[in-house]
Amino acid sequence: MRAVVDTTARSTVSTWKADTNAMVSVELVRSPATGGDAANAGAAAQFHPTYTYPFYGTDETVLGYLRPRVTLRYSAASLALHLVASYDEKSGGEVSHDSLVTPLLEYLPPHEDQCFDEAKFAKVLEADARAFVPPGHQVHQYEVGDETFELFQCKFTTPGFKKLYDRFKIFPMFLIEAATPVDADDARWDFVLVYRKRSTSPTSARPAAADTPASSSPAPDHARTMPYEFVGMASLYTFFLYPSQLRRRLAQLLILPPFQRRGHAQHLYAYLLDAMVRDREVGQFTIEDPSDAMDAIRDAGDLAYLFSRITELVSTPPKGTPADPPIARLVTDPALLTPEKGDVLAAMCAFPAKLSALATLTSVFKLHRRQAERVYEMAVLHALRGRPTREFRLMVKARIFRANRDALAALDGELDAAERVNKIHAAYLDVLKEYRARLAAVARR
Repeated sequence: MRAVVDTTARSTVSTWKADTNAMVSVELVRSPATGGDAANAGAAAQFHPTYTYPFYGTDETVLGYLRPRVTLRYSAASLALHLVASYDEKSGGEVSHDSLVTPLLEYLPPHEDQCFDEAKFAKVLEADARAFVPPGHQVHQYEVGDETFELFQCKFTTPGFKKLYDRFKIFPMFLIEAATPVDADDARWDFVLVYRKRSTSPTSARPAAADTPASSSPAPDHARTMPYEFVGMASLYTFFLYPSQLRRRLAQLLILPPFQRRGHAQHLYAYLLDAMVRDREVGQFTIEDPSDAMDAIRDAGDLAYLFSRITELVSTPPKGTPADPPIARLVTDPALLTPEKGDVLAAMCAFPAKLSALATLTSVFKLHRRQAERVYEMAVLHALRGRPTREFRLMVKARIFRANRDALAALDGELDAAERVNKIHAAYLDVLKEYRARLAAVARR
């Protein structure tokens, strides 16, 4: 006899259960409303969070609503917020409209800084389209295609920045795992903001003709766009570095989803690295707990910077580094790329050459020693045209062994010598694959 199963309760629970990553959406409104109605505002870039567990729990679900929707509508320029929540139907349990948005409120702008009606939001969009300028001072500019992007440096004491930070501090929590807001009272935080700059003034598409009557109507609202659009940001924290310098740690680097996969993270990291190298007060530039994606950006950025600036930077080396460090010859001497120079490349894999190169990479390029070792190994593999030699394998495996010595020692009773060698070789193959991918990324730039 077949069992009879009552699926009513199960289907009901499923119907009233919503994925909060899909429920929450972010809109970046790029132009003012038409006719003063914010609901008809111009084109908006939209994305959903990757993570909502900091707000709705590890299950990232809400119960008691049929098709709930929470939309955070931001001005693409000033990030002024208009929060909208709705649902098709509510169950009879202990749920309320507020329970959809209450978990977010702690990380949203203060109540007095939010637009709670469409008319107010429309006025903010109109004001932003006329005259918004990012806080801070511009430190860099770059092009992507025919678009211009500008970087602005800020601290919490920068006029207007604290309000802007309160508006975007939830973005890292949505998009970076385990991200948390920083302490706005700590003066050691610095930020670099990325904004897209429109090529023309939002209100001056072209000069008026000489015979145009003074009473001519202005361009319609929807024809104007924001002069600047928020793209992303980086946050840095400053530590003291004995005996007399500073360590700058990159805590977060964030590019909003509508602008991702266009090279903005690489441009931002390249600026930060160059700024750290040029700053004599900075002795080391590190990254806090980087993700795999951030590791890829850093590796490719460090290599590209090394290849482009090694000759300039070692022409006047800091005290204690050689005037002609081996890494300079490795990167700049074309003769090293010929087969008959194999003995030279073999010497580059020896510990004395690597030690000298690390002195340059840590003092001139401000890299942490672990990262400096990786960059040097990738530079050697580049000189080898991606074909590792025995000497290269031994150099990389020696670093892998040193980095994992304690873990391997803990397995002494479980692994024999052959198994230990196999584990190190497997790790080496993973590293080799990663290095080749990084070099390919640099070659595509």
